[in-house]
Amino acid sequence: MNPVHEEYLQTMQKDLFNIAAFCATQYDCRQQFLCKYLWPELSSSYYECNNCDNCQRRNEENPQLTNASSEILEMLEIVEALTKDSLMEVSPDNIIDMFSRSNTDKIRKNKYNELILQRNAKEIKLYEEKPPTILVPKEIA
Repeated sequence: MNPVHEEYLQTMQKDLFNIAAFCATQYDCRQQFLCKYLWPELSSSYYECNNCDNCQRRNEENPQLTNASSEILEMLEIVEALTKDSLMEVSPDNIIDMFSRSNTDKIRKNKYNELILQRNAKEIKLYEEKPPTILVPKEIA
C-alpha cells in the first residue's frame, strides 16, 4: 500500500474514533473535549463549561466514579483465553456472557464454562473462581 494513502487512512481512523468518542461520552464536557481535540498542546488550560448537555447531565445525576480496573483486567483475560489458539469467532456477547458467568446452552455447547485462565503461573477455572458478576442497567441500580 502507498505510504501516503496508509497515513491518510490512519488519520481518518483516528478522526472517526474521536467522533465516536465525542458522541458516546455521557459526562465529559463537550466543549472541553472539542478544545482538547482541536488544540491538544493547550489541553491543560481548558475548563468544563457547565453548559453543554453532558455537563448538565453530570450535575443532575451526580455519577459516582468506580475503579473498575480489576474487572477490565479480568475481561481482557477472558478475551485472551477465548481467542488464544482458537479458530472460533468470538463475539462481544460471548465475552459479556463469560464475564457474567452466564450458563446458556451456547456457553455449555462451546465449553466456555470450562475456560481456564492463567494467573500468577496458576490455572484457574473461570466458573469456579467467584460468583458471577451481575451487570445491572442504570435504570434499575
